[in-house]
Amino acid sequence: MRVALLTIKQLKSLQKQLLFLLILTAGLSFNSWAQPPNDDPCNAIKLTPDVVCVYQQFTNASATASPGVPAPGCANYQGGDVWFQVTVPAASNGTLKFDTQSGVITDLGMAIYRGTCDNLQLLACDDDSGAGLMSQITLNSLTVGTTLWVRCWEYGNNNNGTFGICVKYPGPPPAYDDPCNATALPTPNTTCTYQTFTDEGATSTTGVPAPGCANYTGGDVWFSVVVPAGGLLKFDTQ
Repeated sequence: MRVALLTIKQLKSLQKQLLFLLILTAGLSFNSWAQPPNDDPCNAIKLTPDVVCVYQQFTNASATASPGVPAPGCANYQGGDVWFQVTVPAASNGTLKFDTQSGVITDLGMAIYRGTCDNLQLLACDDDSGAGLMSQITLNSLTVGTTLWVRCWEYGNNNNGTFGICVKYPGPPPAYDDPCNATALPTPNTTCTYQTFTDEGATSTTGVPAPGCANYTGGDVWFSVVVPAGGLLKFDTQ
């Protein structure tokens, strides 16, 4: 029977290799369980609003609950939240839209707060107003220069991971923002052919009383149409 004997030099080399593997394994374990840098509101990541929604990718993997901040009251909050902060820019005219995009997370909750990172007051909470089961919140009449805090978490805290978020504000009003610049619709016919328009950035119309239905609070756009012979028209939207 042959017995393999190691020299002292070989033993020391083997010890060094084992020590390196232990350190490497410990590092990988630490990194895999490390909390995100924006795990609490006072370390919130700053987002910059723009006229175009440009999603940035983040994760809530290994995030914890935020002590001292009550549950937001929607989207089955169970902890695992991450935080962002946004300063309301002058170009926004006090309107910001917060939107999220699915990644590993396909069901996200979001809440908006004002105040300071250690004294937050809830402004809005949303579950499924975005695409699919993602969240989307639009706030109006915000004070320029105010800092807002954004809290994001996975519904139920059982499928944490990546997601996208953006903050945008409306661009200039559409050309058809008032009745005297109304967009002329095509001559009516027996086939309904939809055209696509937007009311994003639209303002209220001065001198025209509120219509009295559908919770009108401004942001209207205008169209015109010539009534054909017979006097019968059907207006439809998509």
